[in-house]
Amino acid sequence: MKFSKQTSQESFINLSMYKIVYFSVVFISLAKPASAQNANAVMSATVAKPVAPEIPYIQSIWWDITKNPDLGELTAPKQESVDFAIWQAADGTWQLWGCMRNTAVKKNKRLLYGWEGKSLTDTNWRPTGIKLLPADENATVQAPFTFLDDRSYKMVFGNMFNETLYLKTSPKNDGKSFSESSRVLFSDTIEFHMRDPTILKIGSTYYAYYCAHPGATGAVYCRTSPDLIHWSNSTIVSHGGAGGSGPFDAESPFVISHKGWYYLFRTRDANDTAAWKTCVYASTDPLDFGIGNDDKLLTTLSCAAIEIIADKREEYIASFGAKNVPTGLPSWGGKSKTDESGEFSKVVTKI
Repeated sequence: MKFSKQTSQESFINLSMYKIVYFSVVFISLAKPASAQNANAVMSATVAKPVAPEIPYIQSIWWDITKNPDLGELTAPKQESVDFAIWQAADGTWQLWGCMRNTAVKKNKRLLYGWEGKSLTDTNWRPTGIKLLPADENATVQAPFTFLDDRSYKMVFGNMFNETLYLKTSPKNDGKSFSESSRVLFSDTIEFHMRDPTILKIGSTYYAYYCAHPGATGAVYCRTSPDLIHWSNSTIVSHGGAGGSGPFDAESPFVISHKGWYYLFRTRDANDTAAWKTCVYASTDPLDFGIGNDDKLLTTLSCAAIEIIADKREEYIASFGAKNVPTGLPSWGGKSKTDESGEFSKVVTKI
């Protein structure tokens, strides 16, 4: 993914030097993304004096990295993969844990399933089995986010039915096994259906972004912490505008920093496959990406529930629900929204 300076409201982020990964509703696909960083580390933002935000776009097609798995006795005809996490384990392999819904799990129908790949550009990653089941019939498990923090692998995930986000660690610190009991990250009974957490570290402060929809109004929230134990009250950081305000219009928030700017990728119309898109916002304030307006909106991408993954000097974007449009690999650039010229990767992009 490449960035270029924003010259008008019509320019958008060019994702050309990066590869993007795609996670399909039925299978997972891959393509290329944004600025190079340690693939597992919690991003620590470097504050620079920003000139103008650069705008990402996708310049390659997607390639499949997963297929609909065999869940054994928990297999169901309408099962499908949705939100997910990708990270690099200690042995250099790439791990993917995805949320499977509409399975034969009693009542709430969800579980986390895993795959492993030797390279981000590989197709058809090896299935590694069921990774996490709900604690009981009244619980559920939803999209995880995994990161390497001070040489320790950590995973956060949600249970929207008890309005709680949880944290797990890897006892072997191999980035593969997360068998240690979960502990509560934080909880809030007012923020209805808390889910889809992601963690960004800025200096010594952790920023936890997630979505919820109290009163059927979707928004992206954030809380801060110095230690992943003590948390601030929540702040709404994005709501309304082109991103929508329906219950499924603030799904799967993902935040990165790039050249003094913070970028929020936010999925709207998450339950409408024909309308899937990710709205991209840029701000110099990690707690403000626009409330009820589009002042910080840069562009939209034809995919859903994205993650940006860095591997050495390459960056990839992963998504489920991506549409194979002429531009597939992500780059940072200043192309206009109607300009499809430029470099194109020859890789096949589906996650």
